Amino acid sequence: MRLTDTLVEEGLTVRETISDFLSDCELRSLAAGTIEWYRQRLGSLLADILDQPISALSLPEIRERIRGVQNMHSASTVKGYVRAVKTFCYWSLREGNTIVEPRMLPRIKEPSRLPPTLTPEQVEALLAQPDRKRFTGLRDLAIMAIMLDTGMRVGEVAQLDLGDLDPPTITIIGKGNKQRRVAMSQPMQKLLAKYLRARARVLQDAGLDVPYLWVSRTGARLTRWRIAELVRAYGKSAGIEGVRVSPHTLRYTYATEFLRAKGNIVHLQQILGHTTLAMTRRYIVAVDSDAFEESMRLSPVAGMKLG
Repeated sequence: MRLTDTLVEEGLTVRETISDFLSDCELRSLAAGTIEWYRQRLGSLLADILDQPISALSLPEIRERIRGVQNMHSASTVKGYVRAVKTFCYWSLREGNTIVEPRMLPRIKEPSRLPPTLTPEQVEALLAQPDRKRFTGLRDLAIMAIMLDTGMRVGEVAQLDLGDLDPPTITIIGKGNKQRRVAMSQPMQKLLAKYLRARARVLQDAGLDVPYLWVSRTGARLTRWRIAELVRAYGKSAGIEGVRVSPHTLRYTYATEFLRAKGNIVHLQQILGHTTLAMTRRYIVAVDSDAFEESMRLSPVAGMKLG
């Protein structure tokens, strides 16, 4: 039977095919955040043809939609849309639900930029914002500090349970359901111990017993989105300008400072949970930029009066 015959007989809609794709992602144990990312990108890009037959999803149709997105978003965002629809098309092609060849979709070249990082002064200002005399302030301080101390992703931080703690190490379930361990510094261990004592009192007063590490006063787990909101809010109250303050920025800051301190890049790859060393090498660019300042300082003519 030809592929086009299968399409006609089954009569699947674009919406149904996307639903099947997301279900397959769940079966393959993809992270919940990754699945939601696919759902949002595909739903947005294909919004007005969701109830049409999957055969309506032609290569010219997708190309036209990508051109439309390019007029509205940055290259980085457009690249995300293309990556999402390519993955979907590869899966759908294997399943016999579409005849679109993903390799024919455009490649989006993203401008090379230095990873956004915070200066030591900005880190100090950020961590000074939470009111550590209050439970929520102490919690928020510990959350931001642990991202700066370990380089964990916000989703990994949000999913931590008490059982994952084995000071000085933490066990993480990262992307692809892969397990790794990271270590905490002495100051971080002391701050976390202080938070855990406050957490125990709050939950005892509420008559609750939950395994989540980061909790609200009602015992609910803090989501990755709530944590991201908190970080942004504290960045704004700290008056930090010139860089977007986000959980990713805290992770970038950790990685960059690790390399500036002459840390081993292979060790950094393991700490960050990168699958390839190429993903980690982008942080070297930010560290290499320090060479400009050093070059000016150590130049043979730096101390001369040439004017």
